[in-house]
Amino acid sequence: MNRIGFLLFTSVVMVILTACKDQVTTPGLQRSPTATAVTATASPTFRKQTPTAVTITPTGRIRPPTITPTTTITLKPDYPKLVPEEYSHYIGLIVPPYPEEVLHRGGWLMGGYTSTAYDNPEFGFTPVRMNGLYTLWFEMFRYRDSKGKSYWEVLDILILPELRTDEVYVSSGCLLNGEYDGEILVVALLDRDAFYKRYVTNEKVRMAWRANRAKQAYEVISTEGIECHTDDLFREN
Repeated sequence: MNRIGFLLFTSVVMVILTACKDQVTTPGLQRSPTATAVTATASPTFRKQTPTAVTITPTGRIRPPTITPTTTITLKPDYPKLVPEEYSHYIGLIVPPYPEEVLHRGGWLMGGYTSTAYDNPEFGFTPVRMNGLYTLWFEMFRYRDSKGKSYWEVLDILILPELRTDEVYVSSGCLLNGEYDGEILVVALLDRDAFYKRYVTNEKVRMAWRANRAKQAYEVISTEGIECHTDDLFREN
């Protein structure tokens, strides 16, 4: 074979090998996928949904709410009192203890316990000396402590007039037109006859007041129709 023929043979072999190489796939390798261009939308579009009405049917009995009753508060009666203005700050005071500037001399319950508009509380009197005056404090029972000691509220203060030597205070045992009235207290003449009979007739009653439980205050009243037993008389000590 001459030189020219050899060159032609070699060229043909190279062409055949190149064509075969293009048909062979290398194991374990894949061609890269062809990317497809995607056009993005500027803003997504949402469809408004109409809410569906839901009907709720109770399956049990409805229990009505429980209403707690409020405490009934009884307001204090607003009636004029006989206490002088300079001593009005003692009204509403719970005693004992009594203020240091006064001297109290014991006390006693009011007689004639009857039904009132204020849940039948107990009422009482306490003689008190203050600033040279002899007074009678009108009080209402409030409560007892764990030891049984009682405490009272001051309702009104009566400045008692000075007595003559034959006069006394009577805080219970009085009758009005023949009927016992535990709210009445008087200044009465205690002469020899009244002393032995222990009874004061109407003409010997000098002054009279009512310790009004409903009003929680003292009142000046007429002496007409008043007579008193003198078992519970007192004087300033």
